Amino acid sequence: MTLDLLYSRIPDILVADDTLDSLKLLSNALSERGYDVRSVTNGTLALASARAAPPDLILLDIKMPDLSGYEVCEQLKQEALTQEIPVIFISALHEPFDKVKAFGVGGVDYITKPFQLEEVLVRIQSQLERYFSLRQVQTLNNELEQRVEERTAQLTEINRTLQQEIADRQRIEESLRESERKFRQISEHIQEVFWLVRYDAELQGFSVTEYVSPAFADIWGKPCEFLYENPRGWTETIYPEDRQRVDKAFREQVSLGSFDEEYRIMRPDGSVRWIRDRGFPITDDQGQVYRVAGIAEDITERKQAELERDRFFNLSLDLLFISDRNGNFRRLNLAWTQLLGYSQQELIGQSFWQLIHPDDRAAAQAAQEQLNLGEPVNTLELRCRSQEGSYYWMAWNTVPFLQENLLYGAGRNISQRKESEARLVHETLHDSLTGLANRTHFMQRLEMAIKNRNHNHYRFAVLFIDLDDFKRVNDTLGHLIGDRLLMQVSGILQASVRDIDSVAR
Repeated sequence: MTLDLLYSRIPDILVADDTLDSLKLLSNALSERGYDVRSVTNGTLALASARAAPPDLILLDIKMPDLSGYEVCEQLKQEALTQEIPVIFISALHEPFDKVKAFGVGGVDYITKPFQLEEVLVRIQSQLERYFSLRQVQTLNNELEQRVEERTAQLTEINRTLQQEIADRQRIEESLRESERKFRQISEHIQEVFWLVRYDAELQGFSVTEYVSPAFADIWGKPCEFLYENPRGWTETIYPEDRQRVDKAFREQVSLGSFDEEYRIMRPDGSVRWIRDRGFPITDDQGQVYRVAGIAEDITERKQAELERDRFFNLSLDLLFISDRNGNFRRLNLAWTQLLGYSQQELIGQSFWQLIHPDDRAAAQAAQEQLNLGEPVNTLELRCRSQEGSYYWMAWNTVPFLQENLLYGAGRNISQRKESEARLVHETLHDSLTGLANRTHFMQRLEMAIKNRNHNHYRFAVLFIDLDDFKRVNDTLGHLIGDRLLMQVSGILQASVRDIDSVAR
């Protein structure tokens, strides 16, 4: 099918990719299919091009040299001129986290490299059809309201002549019918459900279903006649645990100007789907709501991705957190409770700093300064206080997302490793029988004392002690008694010196 049959004009597509082969492949393929294509090689040029002449769709690589695709998309979504442009991410990043972030910053689709060109083209066409359809629906809705107002004004002006009034009415009604025909043609080709209901102010709800697009049957698994015959049937399809919340939200939000809720529905086959439903009130000349128009879309795949992310988050044995840039916790996984004993309610909103051992805060401050510069921190070893007051050694990896004002971190318990290291160091530097410093440790201390003497005129003495007749004790009473004697003498010597002195064997 040619583009002029699908769209009101030739779609304009902006492609941003710093990989020239990929950029050339996409640009040539789109141009061959009749699209107007603009190609840029970095995020800065992509922003400039989109602002200068907003395209109908943007293909955006994530990893680019100056601005990442995430940053470009965030800036586009913050500007009124470009915030409605659909953005499809194309990237070699394939982790669930990358996809969730892409949708979080406003992307409508995510394609991983290497990609199948035909799949990319189909997805592009799908998003363009949706984009043009939504724009046409908005235009037709405005046109419909304008024509109704024109009709009322005209009927008032030509009330003197009944014949003229009838002629004008017929003309306006024909225009409305034509608009309705166009509207139906558009709404029947979008994947979302477009709906229009008559609003009853006394009931604070809808009384008649005036229109529901065919996509309802695909998503809900019920024919459209189900809602025409039973307008309240929509509520019956909502998952029981969500029903009261959604019904209350519709009653309260429509009168305030908009309705936007996510909820689950039960299909006739027992399967569950997630829906995002948005409604917009239509008011009469007195400002009273008499109709509500809306769009419902199936977000099951997005929700499943979110649930999968949450499942990994909560199943991890490492301590995971999301905090603001100052270290105030926003989200924690269950491992915090299992290791440190705190409930999530106790820590959400609290500062990470209150858990850090006082002797480790200097290292933590240095890490905080590094994060403030946008640099990740890897394997930062800190002691963290448990609810019982004891401390655990933790190794932290933290990544900053400065534009979101967030820190993402993961910590692993290394207390056993630290204890093993300390025990190994002690065994390496101390005599196993007496616990005194061994020859290696003694030589280290002696070398340090000599350096202090040279620099600070420090004076010290070295005393070598030998036990008289110790060999006779070993030979006559045995090595066990000899070992006990050594231990007693070691204790006496250790008790006889100052804390700053050293006794070694």
